[in-house]
Amino acid sequence: MNRKTNALHVNDGRPSVMFIHSVIDDYGLDVYAFRVYARLARRAGTNNSAYESVANMADACGMSERRLQEALQTLVDHGLVAREERRGKTTLYTLTPVDSWTEQVINTPAQNVGGAPGAEVPPQEMHPTPAGGAPEVNPIKGNPIKGKNISSVAPTSTCFEYLETWNNHCGMLPRANKLTTYRRKKITHHIKEHGTDALETFQQAVQAVAKEDFWIERSYGIDNLLRDKITTYAEKHQATKTNQRPPILDINPEDLF
Repeated sequence: MNRKTNALHVNDGRPSVMFIHSVIDDYGLDVYAFRVYARLARRAGTNNSAYESVANMADACGMSERRLQEALQTLVDHGLVAREERRGKTTLYTLTPVDSWTEQVINTPAQNVGGAPGAEVPPQEMHPTPAGGAPEVNPIKGNPIKGKNISSVAPTSTCFEYLETWNNHCGMLPRANKLTTYRRKKITHHIKEHGTDALETFQQAVQAVAKEDFWIERSYGIDNLLRDKITTYAEKHQATKTNQRPPILDINPEDLF
């Protein structure tokens, strides 16, 4: 194929060098997050994963490294991309399935009913962040969020605290180095159930399973524990600690002499 004279074509026959699906185009990303997503999508292999240094990616995307980091964080926080920190290697980014993204209001341009083809569409109205008690606003575009809101998903920093807690106490069990959509959902559910005691309860559960021969023999990992088993093993850990306490003797010290 002669790249100078032949253009790529999307399914409907329009000449184009790229195809942008309406799902990502209407999702509501700012120009920086959209550009970074496009870069990752272009470089991703058959496993939907890509890796590139921050400096190279920022240069290719035409933005500062700080702006790139912010854009990547936006993609991760909204579930479009899963980030895997790899010791001694470049961070791996994986494009996630659409059904794992947080829901956003899709801004479809107004239909040009009765107007001339190509007529200009009025700009979208932007809404300021509402006061307390008002509907939550999509932080990407300033539009009300449909279905669920960003605050209903555990922040990335909190999720990584769970991964770090697992890695610090898992003993011989496999380490957890990747924040997946499944793990974020399960961690969010656990936090909703246990509130401020959530991380402590999780740590107790990790300490319990780390001593279980059954878990060690099967190389069970964090996903097995997140499958609604945290409370059970946390209680087991607490019971074990209680049984290890020395008995309280009701003895008068004077009787010992």
